Amino acid sequence: MLGERTARLRALIADRADGQGVPVSLSVVCETCVATVDVDGAQVSLWDEDGQSTPLCSVGPLSDRLEELRFTTGEGPAIEALRTGGPVLVSDLDDGRSARRWPLFVPGALDLGVQAMFALPLQIGAAQLGVLELNRHRPGPLDREPLADALSFAGLALQTVLDEQSGFRGRRVVDGHALDGNILDGWFSDLFSPRRAEVHQATGMVAVHLNVGIAEALARMRAYAYAHDEPLGRVASRIISGELRLESDDRDKGTDDR
Repeated sequence: MLGERTARLRALIADRADGQGVPVSLSVVCETCVATVDVDGAQVSLWDEDGQSTPLCSVGPLSDRLEELRFTTGEGPAIEALRTGGPVLVSDLDDGRSARRWPLFVPGALDLGVQAMFALPLQIGAAQLGVLELNRHRPGPLDREPLADALSFAGLALQTVLDEQSGFRGRRVVDGHALDGNILDGWFSDLFSPRRAEVHQATGMVAVHLNVGIAEALARMRAYAYAHDEPLGRVASRIISGELRLESDDRDKGTDDR
């Protein structure tokens, strides 16, 4: 049954690619997933060992903004899916429980008009490599068949990522699975965007300045970004340029040195 489902979804992906006159790609996989599973948006992100994400594909008008919100707050279904290694299915973000679970992320997602989110980990054996996150403008669960399709799309998305990155050197075996590209040791650094690199640099600067650990420094940057309604990437750029300096006696809101 699983093989039949995968074959059916592969055919849908191939048909969409043929219709667009393009090769099968991660974008085509995400587009097919949105059309098949009855959601409004999808995003595939890879994650490094520090819990920092790199978005590889976004489909739908709000997926990029949700990723920015997650990146800034450090909360949300995708992060929990990565932490637990299992799907995180939120049929109604406005149910009260979700806001207690992710007090910074949920209000922002609701303001964007997102009502339901479904985060599915991308993993090989014990290795957690990323997340396929789906969003929808109306509340309600994924029924049995759409959920099964979504889980299969997560596997197909991961396989597509591995295929697209197969040019990397090296080979590693994890739980019996051979991974091209030395994925676990180095390929994330090749995929990081300049924005992520700036956040890493700024986090190190804050850690040195405040004499705190990296996790604490990132938490302070995120607190400042949230309190000032500013993207985390912008906060990092300002710290690197010297425009912004976070002080130890102002944890919640930071201090501007202009």
